[in-house]
Amino acid sequence: MGAAHPRWANFVNARGRWRGHLFDRRFALVAMDEDHLMAAVRYVAINPVRARLAPKAGIGD
Repeated sequence: MGAAHPRWANFVNARGRWRGHLFDRRFALVAMDEDHLMAAVRYVAINPVRARLAPKAGIGD
């Protein structure tokens, strides 16, 4: 993984004309109760719509 991150970050940055770190922090595993889990699922589902990457929430084509 260590060698893949810089290459992937360079690719994404070049494609989007961005600069800086793509992977800010290490992955963290967090225990969630059911309410927290549902809030996380809603966030993941609606975030592409808010970022204007998708017209509606759901599975892509």
